[in-house]
Amino acid sequence: MIKNVEQAAKNILFNCAKGEAGDTLLIVHEACDEGYYDPKLHGLVAEAAKTLGFEVTLFEIAFEPDIKDPSPELAAKLAAADHSLFLARLGDQVNRGAPPLRVPTAHLGFCDR
Repeated sequence: MIKNVEQAAKNILFNCAKGEAGDTLLIVHEACDEGYYDPKLHGLVAEAAKTLGFEVTLFEIAFEPDIKDPSPELAAKLAAADHSLFLARLGDQVNRGAPPLRVPTAHLGFCDR
């Protein structure tokens, strides 16, 4: 399983996001007790990204079904990061156009592979 995580991280970070070793990566994840994502996922992805040379920051959020905007703290972290990865339903809310979420468009890349 670890090898698959490393391969997936390599694909997402290099092929999809066009990242490079030395870039910063913000991983936005839900609290482990939310029960929606595997509680180990964000840590496994973070370790794989570090192995690939990325500077990783983890940012935990709670799920909010009717979110209007990301918190000022999250917005600042998104603006400062070279790349961001949402392991949180907030990413789906952004992608589906929930009421005006203002997230830098550079952080909303997708991979068709």
